[in-house]
Amino acid sequence: MQELTVTCGCSRKMGIDTLRGKGAYRCGCGARVHVDVPRSRPLCVGVTETGEQCGYVVVPGSREHGIALCGKHLERHEEYLQRQAKLDAWEAQDLALSRRHHEDQRSRVEQRLDEARKEGRMVVYYVRIGNYIKIGTTTSFKYRMTSLMPDEILATEPGHEELERMRHKQFAHLRIPLGRERFRPDPELMDHIRMIREHYGEPADRYPVAEATSDTPAP
Repeated sequence: MQELTVTCGCSRKMGIDTLRGKGAYRCGCGARVHVDVPRSRPLCVGVTETGEQCGYVVVPGSREHGIALCGKHLERHEEYLQRQAKLDAWEAQDLALSRRHHEDQRSRVEQRLDEARKEGRMVVYYVRIGNYIKIGTTTSFKYRMTSLMPDEILATEPGHEELERMRHKQFAHLRIPLGRERFRPDPELMDHIRMIREHYGEPADRYPVAEATSDTPAP
């Protein structure tokens, strides 16, 4: 119980009467009183439009939210929670749709790659771009060459990613720093390209785009 200042009828300040317990006061004139102070109710911690603490009495319903609020602020708080729950549900739905769309796209890409492998349409290509040789793979040679616009299409061989990785490993010692698919035109690599071209033929004979794209004779 908080300590109070109690004034006697004789105008003197009364002291605490410890013998009579809490709330007991006595005066030098012999008067005795007992003061019973009601327990104060918690006040709302909400903020008003002016930025001050609300200060209204807390309603019982706010206890389940773990925050002291009056009726008005409790209503606003519950409206906020409802809006947030809807936003969370929408975000979860959008995320699920996005994930499903991504999985569908990946499935279609994998399906096209599988079909290309089965039909033998995938090739590993060797092209010259500037001062380096690029070794890559594609399922659409014409589109890829149009996109790359190489200075020279050197050779192609049937194969997919596994063969491409094998070629990258085979000539890893010629790889240009920071160039995952770019290699120096070392005689070792150029001899390999020449053998590929002799075995599978000139790219221009197999792919018409090669003739239009290539502007220098193969070594």
